[in-house]
Amino acid sequence: MRKEDGFTLIEMLTAMGLAAILMTLGAFSLRQYWLVRSLTGATGEVVAQLRTLQQNAASESSPIIFGAAVRTGTGSWTTIRYSLGANIADAADDTCTVRSRLTLDTGVTFLGTSTFASSSQVSSGVLGSGCGVTPEDKVVLFFPKGTATRGHVDLRQPSLGRSAGVCVSALTARVSQRTIAEAASC
Repeated sequence: MRKEDGFTLIEMLTAMGLAAILMTLGAFSLRQYWLVRSLTGATGEVVAQLRTLQQNAASESSPIIFGAAVRTGTGSWTTIRYSLGANIADAADDTCTVRSRLTLDTGVTFLGTSTFASSSQVSSGVLGSGCGVTPEDKVVLFFPKGTATRGHVDLRQPSLGRSAGVCVSALTARVSQRTIAEAASC
C-alpha cells in the first residue's frame, strides 16, 4: 500500500493564516486609497462647480450674480443665482434662487477655517430670501464683470486626517486647488 501525499493540518493552518494577514493588509490599503480618492474627488467637484459659476457670471450681459454657500462642519453646500430686478437701487424686485443643493462624497466636510465671507457679512439684498442661506454659511459670489468675493474653502476627510483647499481670487475670480498651507495665502 502506497502512502498518499497531501497537506498536513499545520501546513494548511499556516497557509490560511498568511492569507488572512495579506487580506487584512490589502483591505487597509484599499480603505486608505478610497479615502484619499474621496477627498481628491470632492475637491475636484468643488473646483469644477465654482469654475462653472464663474463662467456663468462672466457670460451674462445682465447683472446676474452666481455664487455658492457652504455649510461648515458638514458636507452640504448650495449653488445660487441672484438676479437684480429692474430697479437696481431697490432689492425688493431682486430674486435669489437655489440652482442646486450638493453633498460631498463619503464623509468629506467643509472646515470652519474657510475664509469665504459669512452670509452675515454679505449684503442681505444680494442673498435675498429665496436662497436659504443661513448666517453660519460661508459664501462666495461671482460677479458679471469677472470679479468675485475673495477667500478659500477648506475640505477635510476626518477618517484620513488630510485636508485640501480651494482658492478664489477677488480680482480675476480665478478658482484653484491648493494645499491647506497654500490656501492660507490665497
